[in-house]
Amino acid sequence: MNINNSTLEQKNMIMIGAAERNVGKTEFACTLIKKAKSAGDVIALKVTTIKEKDGDCPRGGEGCGVCTSLEGNFSITVEENKKSDKDTSRMLAAGAAKVYWLRVLKEHLTEGIDAFLKMIPAGTPVVCESNSLRLVLKPGIFVVIREKGSDKVKESCRNVIDMTDKFLIFNGNGFENPIDSFFFNNGKWIVKKNASAIILAGGKSSRMGRDKSMMPVTGKPMIEHISDILKNHFKDILIGTNDPDKYSFLELKTIMDQMPDQGPLMGILSCLEESPNDLNFVTACDQPNINPEFIDMMLEQAADYDAVIPVSLNGKNEPLFAIYKKSITPVIKNLLKNEKRRISALFEIINVKYINFDSQAWYQNLNTIEDYKNYRSTNSDNISRSL
Repeated sequence: MNINNSTLEQKNMIMIGAAERNVGKTEFACTLIKKAKSAGDVIALKVTTIKEKDGDCPRGGEGCGVCTSLEGNFSITVEENKKSDKDTSRMLAAGAAKVYWLRVLKEHLTEGIDAFLKMIPAGTPVVCESNSLRLVLKPGIFVVIREKGSDKVKESCRNVIDMTDKFLIFNGNGFENPIDSFFFNNGKWIVKKNASAIILAGGKSSRMGRDKSMMPVTGKPMIEHISDILKNHFKDILIGTNDPDKYSFLELKTIMDQMPDQGPLMGILSCLEESPNDLNFVTACDQPNINPEFIDMMLEQAADYDAVIPVSLNGKNEPLFAIYKKSITPVIKNLLKNEKRRISALFEIINVKYINFDSQAWYQNLNTIEDYKNYRSTNSDNISRSL
């Protein structure tokens, strides 16, 4: 067999699997196609994986001839009929520019998907229905749909369910999860997190000598550059500031400190209390290189902790590029009540997950004019990558 776990990566593909049959997989695929086609052509792909040509039908019963009629290791056909009730026809009717059907022997999945990828323009959004393809390809998002209240998992899904990025629950009439959080942006599929992003903009910028948040980055104020990136990944963005009028152009919710001049811990508290989510990513307004993959990794590790804090080899914490739970607000209140304003004092009394931050060359604080000039001259590639 030539199956290698996730040897390929296609961020422009969203892969839709299912724990069992008839859970709205094609319905969800059609929704994504309709949404993404407004920005350009969308390609759809249905993969039928065949264990062996002469084996039992994977669907049970006498079979439909799909497996036994396969000649060679794989076959790719193009759907042209919009009026059939076939899955591929429904995706074509939903607006896909082209819909392909890949029938492939399981041991030749890599060979089959390689052939498909050579047929389509690089970077084109792809909506794919498959469980087994996840064995050999890592998409931008792998979604698995489950029936509400059911613990059934068919074999093809059982082999890949641990690789799921997002579960959707189908209740017989529709999806219980909000599905409008999935979208295609800048060459990759994204799903917004059930979390808030908080940008703290209450500092005095004393070392910079001017307001850092409004200094231009990629042709816009730095805080707008940061918020534009975060909008693609979070449902809610909050700005912590004591000058809300300054940031009204962002059209985002602004949160003033409950008490002024208490430092960033007060800013964190004030925003956490207004956040609609327990999970919150907190960043300062002087860190223009936002790496969504690193933030995702922090969010994934937050389940059993009150906070996730990056720390470098020399022991330096980065508390203003970190994850905090709203549930710790009583602890912060008590600290501030006792005039303990250092964020490090918080870490001494909550459950913190520290993660390595040594290899993150993209990360920069712009504290001085020299920092800003160096950033502008050396980080244009990182800016575009972060977006």
